[in-house]
Amino acid sequence: MNNYKMPSMMHHFTPLDKIRCGYFGVEHKVKEKKPRGKFRVAKLVLCAGQTEARYILNEYKKTVLSLAKHQNILTIKDAFLHKQKGSVYLCSVSKFMESSETLNSFIVARHASLCDEAHKALFLQLVDAVSHLHSHGIAHNALTPFSVRIVESKGNALVKLTDFGLAQICGKPDHENYDLDICRARSLAYYLPPESQDAECCNAFGQPNTAADIFMLGLLFNAIAEHSILPQIPNQEEEESQQILASYLEFPGYGAVPIGKFMNGNPSVDLDYQLFRRLSSPLRRLIRRMVFLEPDGRPPITGVLQMLEPIESLVRHLRRNAPERVWSQASLDSWDEESDTESPHFHPTKPKQARKTRVPYNPSISPIQKRFTSTNILTERHDNPMQRATGFVRRASMRVKKTSDRLRKRGSAKISG
Repeated sequence: MNNYKMPSMMHHFTPLDKIRCGYFGVEHKVKEKKPRGKFRVAKLVLCAGQTEARYILNEYKKTVLSLAKHQNILTIKDAFLHKQKGSVYLCSVSKFMESSETLNSFIVARHASLCDEAHKALFLQLVDAVSHLHSHGIAHNALTPFSVRIVESKGNALVKLTDFGLAQICGKPDHENYDLDICRARSLAYYLPPESQDAECCNAFGQPNTAADIFMLGLLFNAIAEHSILPQIPNQEEEESQQILASYLEFPGYGAVPIGKFMNGNPSVDLDYQLFRRLSSPLRRLIRRMVFLEPDGRPPITGVLQMLEPIESLVRHLRRNAPERVWSQASLDSWDEESDTESPHFHPTKPKQARKTRVPYNPSISPIQKRFTSTNILTERHDNPMQRATGFVRRASMRVKKTSDRLRKRGSAKISG
């Protein structure tokens, strides 16, 4: 055992190593103090005080510890309070998965070798895991590629969902007291839904926000299918330069912008030109519903499963030299990505070839398109109703006269006025 030191935990565990600063708290590798003791992972979640800690522990036991086992969800073995130097922690103990990696690392390293069938298998496992949580009144609310682990066995990849059940009793997963890893903190910022940008969005104790899970899951589907990797920050240290799988919007001079943050400040802007460009039509329709602005407009997890199962192809082949989305630079001048203020209402410049076919997406209503008929043109040109009627009659009379003259010259039957 190395010289690693950890705050004194319960007497029946031996601390071995600090694994990571994850969502909601620090994770440690420990070993049971008993014959043939197994390795475990102990997560320490800081609580505000003794009273809150007791409430959190009771809620955690009623929801997470009583949750039925599921093959795609990490099993929590035990939970209890741990006090150290005046601070109280919720300690949850789970299985140590030695031969596992995050979904982020798995996709980044193997995306080129994964087919649509493999991607869909991952999607279905994720939906199955989230459905199991929602059916038992538990929300995740920190669903990113770093809160999902992949266990490989005999060539098969098994999804394991972690960090669940803490958001609805502990609040935000990236609190300053958690000392979150840079990659995990940056990833979470790009998966949060629009409503998370509002100050009053803090979850009440015990209230699951399942709509947020649907939004985050939709962005995860899009990032995996399109293999969307966040641009690296210049002058980053080596340990912080890991590639991060996430969907984002890119604007000239402003880099990658979180989709949830953009939608919160620009609810009327259509994002179809920036997102879903490589997705097949069925998957695009599903994800557009999952990332709908209003939480009540997103489908339940059972609806996601029903729409996902019949999808065969996840991506499509893009046309060569397809027009790219162009955004007005003038609309970006007053917005700073790192500021806490809302972003301005951007005005996209649409490619001319797309104007005839692309219609702004709204899953609840179909926008009425204006038809430019001769009557509409007359309406725009003439303000006086009598002038419009007179002009229309005059042109109709001239057409009848010209037709009569042509038929008379050909010897046809005479058409009288």
